[in-house]
Amino acid sequence: MSQQCEFCKKIVGSRKYLLKHQKQTKKCLKIQEELRATENKERKLIELERMLSEEKVRNNMLQENYDDLKEKYQQEIERNRDLREKYNDERKAHKYCIEKYYEEKERHNKLEEKYERVLSEDKERNNELQKELLKAAQRPITNNTTNNTNNINTVIQKLSPLTDDCYIDNLPYLTIRHVEKGGAGFAEYALEYPLKDKLVCVDPARKKIKYKNDKGEIMVDPGMHCTRVKFFKSVKKRSDLIFNDYIQDEEDRLAVMECMEIANKVRTQVSDAAQGGSNKLTQTFDRIVCSKTMVSNL
Repeated sequence: MSQQCEFCKKIVGSRKYLLKHQKQTKKCLKIQEELRATENKERKLIELERMLSEEKVRNNMLQENYDDLKEKYQQEIERNRDLREKYNDERKAHKYCIEKYYEEKERHNKLEEKYERVLSEDKERNNELQKELLKAAQRPITNNTTNNTNNINTVIQKLSPLTDDCYIDNLPYLTIRHVEKGGAGFAEYALEYPLKDKLVCVDPARKKIKYKNDKGEIMVDPGMHCTRVKFFKSVKKRSDLIFNDYIQDEEDRLAVMECMEIANKVRTQVSDAAQGGSNKLTQTFDRIVCSKTMVSNL
């Protein structure tokens, strides 16, 4: 039975001759070789297309990853910019706080120096007054004693009674101007309002004063102790309220801090005075009240 070669299309008599033809005939072998070459090319082409497709998919994935990384990089740049701006702002704020700290420290030092200077001046004045009072106490008694006694009695008789209402009714006249000056300011307020024309100092060396009570009786207060305690008990709450109101209403931060320092010192000394204690504030208060209510000054 005849057979046709699948490569060169030649017809041969049998399957045996077909196989021999395909293995030995040059023309057929050449065609087979060309076909194999074509198939190899096609396979390579298919392989290249497959590789190209895979490469394209890989490139797409890389592009997507690149786009994601690029977006994240831009976000990181923005975040770093925000952090840098925040850091600069905090650095400026820190620098401002440091400057303010040194300003406050310098102002505090100046206040301390001023406070110490005022205390030193008060101490010197107290010493001078004590010396003068000591000299006056050591002077020999003369015939003027009777006249002085008469003068003192005359002044005492003219005094208005010093009652508890005198301390309370005059509290509205106590102001920040008085309390911030400490002992001198309280003495100024006392002599202008609650104690005005109500007592007389008869012995400055011993701070001995006389006044009339609500019954018109003449009372003696050695060392001004009872009068001073009553006075500072009456002004204690009012002075605290004055400081608090001033601090709340004042907008100047430096002025507030300065007032707070003064308030703390004055509050401590007034509270001590209201309990019968003695301190620099009470010493200044006593000295001024005694000197201004001596008979020779009335």
